[in-house]
Amino acid sequence: MPFNRTFHDLLSLELTRRGETVTKNPAGATIINYDVTVFAYDHPTAEAHLPGTATLIAGAAIGVNAALAASTAAASSPQARPST
Repeated sequence: MPFNRTFHDLLSLELTRRGETVTKNPAGATIINYDVTVFAYDHPTAEAHLPGTATLIAGAAIGVNAALAASTAAASSPQARPST
């Protein structure tokens, strides 16, 4: 089971980081037993999602807002008005 192996590796790594010795020889060692239970469930399939869609929409909105602000500022500046 992939999860079981990954959990074992993560546990071994964390114990080693904390200064403990990890061994496969149980003589004189503290034995840690654990079990993994798999729960299967049925869930509806998710709708297709394109990564970055929200970022694209937000970026476009910010860009349009900045362009409108720049356009409004340019139109209201004295330099943009024709001389009479």
